[in-house]
Order: sequence, then C-alpha cells, then structure tokens
Amino acid sequence: MKVGELGERALVNLMAELIECTAVLCPGADDCSAIAYGDHYLVVTTDMLHKKTHFPREMTGFQVGWMATAATLSDIAAMGASPIGVTMAVGIPRDTDVAFALDVMRGCNACCTQNGTTLLAGDTDEHDELTLVGTAIGSVQQDKMLTRAGATVGDVVCVTGELGLAAAGVKMLLESRFADHRLRERALKKLFEPEPRIVYGQALADSGAVTALIDTSDGLSLSLYELSKASNCGFYLRAADLPISEEAKSVSHDRWEELTLAIYRGGDYELLFTARDGLLAAIPIPYTIIGKVTQSGMQLEVDGVVQELKAEGYEHLTASGPRV
Repeated sequence: MKVGELGERALVNLMAELIECTAVLCPGADDCSAIAYGDHYLVVTTDMLHKKTHFPREMTGFQVGWMATAATLSDIAAMGASPIGVTMAVGIPRDTDVAFALDVMRGCNACCTQNGTTLLAGDTDEHDELTLVGTAIGSVQQDKMLTRAGATVGDVVCVTGELGLAAAGVKMLLESRFADHRLRERALKKLFEPEPRIVYGQALADSGAVTALIDTSDGLSLSLYELSKASNCGFYLRAADLPISEEAKSVSHDRWEELTLAIYRGGDYELLFTARDGLLAAIPIPYTIIGKVTQSGMQLEVDGVVQELKAEGYEHLTASGPRV
C-alpha cells in the first residue's frame, strides 16, 4: 500500500504506535505533545507547509511567512496555552529572490510579535520547493490545559468566528469571474493571513466551562471527527445555526455549496470547542453554539432533515482538499 492510498491521518496513527513516548500527551493524540514542567505543561508542535499545497502564487513572501507561523501557533491556541517561542526552518530554491526570502522572515516575525511571542531561531537549506517547517513551544497550567478528549453528552458544541471565509477565498482564486468580487480582499486576507486564536484559547482555558478543544484548520467536519474519536462521543449539528460568512454565501450557487464551504473546507483556523451548558456565561469571548454532544453518531440537520455528517475535509497525501 502507498501512503497516497492510506492518507495522512491513518499514516500518523501508524507512526505514533512506533514512538516510545513518556510525555503526558504523545504524538498523534492531540494538536501538541505535552511535557510536565512544575505546575505547568510545556506544549510542543511542528507544522510543515509547502508551496504546492499551501502557497498560491498570489501570496507575497510576507504572507508565506505569516501563514506558516500562524499554522503552528494555532495548535498552541488549541491547547489553551500561551506561546513561548517559535523556530522556523526554511527550504529555499536556489533561484528565489533575496527580497522574497527576507519578506518570508518578516512575515514570520510579524506573526510572532502580534501574538505575544518571539521567533527564536531556525535553519535554512536549499530545496526544490519552497518549504517552511515551524515549531512552536507554549506553556499552560496543568489544571487548565484543554485537549480533544473531554466532551460529554449534554455539552454544547461551539465555534469562534465565521465559517467558510478561507474557502471562499480559494474559490475566488480558482474562478476568475470573482476577480472583482466586492468581498475578495477580506476572504483572501483570511486565507493568506489567518489569525491564530491565542487569546481566545487562553480565555477558554481560564473559563472552566470548556471540555474539549481543537482548531478548524482542516475544516469543521474533520475537526468534529477528531473530537469524536478522542472523546468517544457523537455530535448533532444544526445547519441553521452555523455562522457562515457572507463571502461563502456570496460565491455559492446554492445552499449545498454554501454548507460545503462552511463544513467541509479548511483554512479558517477558528476554535471548535465543547462546553458545559450551565457554565456558558463564564466564557468571555464571542462564539456561536452550533450543536450538541451526543452518545454516538455524526448528524447534521438541514431544513428539518437529519443526515450523516461526512468525514470530509482537507487531508494531505490524498486527492481531497483544495490546491491553489
């Protein structure tokens, strides 16, 4: 069997079984690995981004650096942690303009600075394809760290921000008829310069109301499936309650395409979480309740009709997922 037949998630699970890990959270289990350090956990994560799969030609060097940094910081946010620092390794083709390479570093540094952390170090190497590998380290009190496990029947399902905004940006890039779309700038900014929800993650950890947390980098549906697997539960979502962006609605031909952009496409980097219904008043950030935790099953209610929520979204090593 080839890795392209297996897919990223299944491959990661097989790899994780080979690792002798003594951390509190080990590779494959969550967004980060966690190591006990006094009364805190150090959380560590690494992300690799490539030109072919992540960096459309329309992106500036600054945006490339920003996106790579934001992607790894988003994993820190999904643990409720505070970032300590980021390292960035960059593989650069020989014919890359020096100005572009420097802009990449400016983007990395700016994303770190805006999110209260520091670009610590890194490495450069010659590579056939522009490739960035970011590692982020964070810290969180042991009694406040949030993971994918912990969702309980009766909890509500919530999400920050809007859904489908980045996916609308992808569609605008792929279809030239949207070149002058009035909402294009906002959609492309979300796609090219995602905001890691560091402050939101910290607020959710401090609230004491949240039971499970993940980011939506690979899409709402796949993120829910990850929570379902870790928490051994099901979910019931209501399409009418989804905070679908105006951009996603404006580029969709019909209701089904609109839902596809919001549910089955990634890149929004929002936070998806479950929380105790009676403690919602303790959560100090904006969010939308989109469903509830159930015993089993993955269900989506659309206009009164209940259907299965498909396990579909962006995944490396497969044919699925946007390529821009």
